[in-house]
Amino acid sequence: MSLIETNTTSFLQDLATAARKLRNLFDSRARESGMTFARARLILHLERKSGANQAELAEAIEVERPTIARLIDGLEKVGVVVRAPAEHDRRARVVTLTDAGRTQATNLVELADRLREDALDGIDPADLQAAQRVVAKILSNLAAIACDE
Repeated sequence: MSLIETNTTSFLQDLATAARKLRNLFDSRARESGMTFARARLILHLERKSGANQAELAEAIEVERPTIARLIDGLEKVGVVVRAPAEHDRRARVVTLTDAGRTQATNLVELADRLREDALDGIDPADLQAAQRVVAKILSNLAAIACDE
């Protein structure tokens, strides 16, 4: 294996490991608040884009439609979200946060912000910008590969 192959393999492994560790830390901190990772992701997405339908939410947080339905059911039971008919299509249901849901979203945003600050502590802004360009290119390459399949 050449030095370039070793570096690219190591980089991608390190990138995957960092993403997994970040997810695990977020999950463990969210669980301290009584929240699962999937529910937390759903709430954070709704905080950014309220009024999405179930299909959009499933795609956004990368779960199957039956899974998103169960997540929404659970959050609805505890008063965090509500479903309502969509204005443009009465068959579709949009999901929005309740006041309690917005409070949880605020707490989750603060948790994510603290975790992000901790993870990026001591990284030079120029290095971070370079890393962002590299990761953006990787994502672009992966999207192109996925379209070819």
